[in-house]
Amino acid sequence: MKMTKCINEHYYNSDKFSSCPYCEKEAAAARKAAEENTAPAAPENIQSPPEEIISAPAVQEEHKAKKVHVRKVSHGSKTVPVKVKEKETSAEDEAPAPAKEHGKVLKKPSAPADDARRVAPVLHRKISVIPEPAEPHWAKADSEGNVFDYGKTAPPPVSIVRPDGTVGYAPPPVIVPEVPADDSDIIGFDEDELLELQLEASSPDPVSDDNNMFIDKNGTLVKYIGTTETILIPDRVRTIGKYAFRSNETVKKIIMGSSVTLVDKFAFAHCFNLEEVVFSPSLETIADNAFLKCLSLRHLDLPASLTKIGKGAFARCGSLEELKIPEKIQKINDLSFYSCKSLRKVELPISAEVIGNAAFSECYSLKDIRMEFVTLIGESAFAWCRSLEKISLPASLKTISGWSFYGCQNLTDMVISINTRDIREDAFTGCENLYNVDILEMVNDRLPPEDTKKAYRQMVRVFRRFNTKRAEKIAREHGISMLFMR
Repeated sequence: MKMTKCINEHYYNSDKFSSCPYCEKEAAAARKAAEENTAPAAPENIQSPPEEIISAPAVQEEHKAKKVHVRKVSHGSKTVPVKVKEKETSAEDEAPAPAKEHGKVLKKPSAPADDARRVAPVLHRKISVIPEPAEPHWAKADSEGNVFDYGKTAPPPVSIVRPDGTVGYAPPPVIVPEVPADDSDIIGFDEDELLELQLEASSPDPVSDDNNMFIDKNGTLVKYIGTTETILIPDRVRTIGKYAFRSNETVKKIIMGSSVTLVDKFAFAHCFNLEEVVFSPSLETIADNAFLKCLSLRHLDLPASLTKIGKGAFARCGSLEELKIPEKIQKINDLSFYSCKSLRKVELPISAEVIGNAAFSECYSLKDIRMEFVTLIGESAFAWCRSLEKISLPASLKTISGWSFYGCQNLTDMVISINTRDIREDAFTGCENLYNVDILEMVNDRLPPEDTKKAYRQMVRVFRRFNTKRAEKIAREHGISMLFMR
């Protein structure tokens, strides 16, 4: 193979090609470009667009975009790119759409408006941009100062008499609502003043009464900022709002008005000195964490109208001693009475069917728990109830969840029904002294003779969760196999 160098310094195989194939390709490309390039060259002098002014509240700088046009010109056997004169394009040329004012397209006036309100300073090659406003709100005031609100629908035009005697129509005034400032824009206010501003922004008609309560027009007590020990909540209040009394250090007694139906989340949380609450007879809901960590609260007289106690509602109320749940409560929610370390006695109504997770966990003083129609005991529901010695589980109980009685070190006696089939593996872990397990039906003499073996099988099922030797002994005495027992 013989390599030859052409005049354009290309190397090619002269045994295979008689002339340079690279030069032939460039020549063909140049001919094709010359045929396609029929557009005339750009003019030498390009006139700048005329100066235009559009009046508006805001003026935006024009952005100039320069485009470089390139043409290919054949020069011998080569094609050379040639730079054409630059062409200027303004921001107006590239704008997606004309500016609008209240839904109408703005037309550029041929001359500045005579009206002083629409005269803008003359800026060289500046184009004003009017932003899209919020949806207009129409209102009108008469001669006596009465305001007629037309909402979002424009009112009818008003007829007027011009100075020359002709009759015309005046357009209605337009009021565009302002956007309220952010909290971050408020500088130099203390906490109480900032709260007042927030209340005015959130509540169209806040009311401040003599007891330093802020109550909105819907009957919600938004915030209390006083220092009174005994507080009487007025009858016009229907809801005690979120955080209304949170972390109040002086209140000791709350007397709710008869209209209160809801105590919202964290309403009295961390009121460490609160000792007594007189609930409204109309109260229906105590929301999540409503009385969280009220350390001095000793007694609860919950009204019969109450239908819901939220999660953690009375958690960490360390001085609470006794508790009677009203008849309409169907579920004790998770953590509702968690870590009430002085709670000694709990009485659940016949309507209560579910005890939630950790509902009475860490109630170290709990000795007496009465339940009648509970069907489910949640995880860790009575964990670390160290003072619990005896417990009688109802015949309606179907499930004892994991760790339900974890760490109940002094639990010695338990009564359980043969109908409780779902007993989780760790339900009684840490119950080191639980030795006496009786079957409810045997205690009440309601067990048919043919079901006696079922009763002992239930005993084995309970004991094998925490005392394997005891379970094996009962199984041997009554001929029960533990092989496939759950």
